[in-house]
Amino acid sequence: MSLAGRKLQVIDTMDLLCVDEATGATLFSGYTTKAALDQQVDKIDIFAGIGGGKITTLRTRKNITLDVSMAEFNLDALASINGVALDKTSTATYFMNQSFSVATSTATITGATRILAVRNPVTGEFLKIVSATPADASEVKVSGTTLTFHANYTPISCLVSYVGTVSAKDNYTIVFNAKAFPKNCEILLSTVAFDTDTQDIVADIYMNFYKGAIDPNFNLSFEVGKNIETPFKVEILVPDKLPDGTVNVNKEIGKFVTTER
Repeated sequence: MSLAGRKLQVIDTMDLLCVDEATGATLFSGYTTKAALDQQVDKIDIFAGIGGGKITTLRTRKNITLDVSMAEFNLDALASINGVALDKTSTATYFMNQSFSVATSTATITGATRILAVRNPVTGEFLKIVSATPADASEVKVSGTTLTFHANYTPISCLVSYVGTVSAKDNYTIVFNAKAFPKNCEILLSTVAFDTDTQDIVADIYMNFYKGAIDPNFNLSFEVGKNIETPFKVEILVPDKLPDGTVNVNKEIGKFVTTER
């Protein structure tokens, strides 16, 4: 049935697909809780005549921004915002408050590459890490993977936080880099449209922007009792060439397509 004459309505957000503008590789995709498109038009008002009345407005350029909140904690998106690739090969990770036995005032932290903190498991006290022989029970000497405690340290174990490695497990790493900035991308958004008379989904809606600059500014807030969403903003740019490879003579930036189901 044709879309002609139908009263369409969209009542939900849009899904997102982001593609590397240079290589065509998929950067990430995801579900969103918000997909907002904002267009601001720069203009110059021309005033003339007695009393300086406005005689015309010259519109100079369009500034289009896409503001998205991704429903999931999307590591690929977070890596892209920081201008790096998601590292899926590194085995370095962190271990917090792991228990190790203490015998004859020593403990060996197998697999550790850096000791971050040592705690007394009875009192919860953090021991002061020193490089010399401990002066009292509140200190611990760290030498590589070996911990040496004072003779007055009485617990038979300790809690250690350290950097180590994992094996046979997925370990995804995002390296924050002060000199890395996000790549330009092509964006595809999709949702569905309803017929308000029949309540049926009658069309698929797509927005495709050919070139965008991912905003490297972001705020990732971890809050109690709240699912963490991944923010994603992109400034829409004018591409030199269209997706079919032809020169973008008419300065097209994208398409909004509604397709009957």
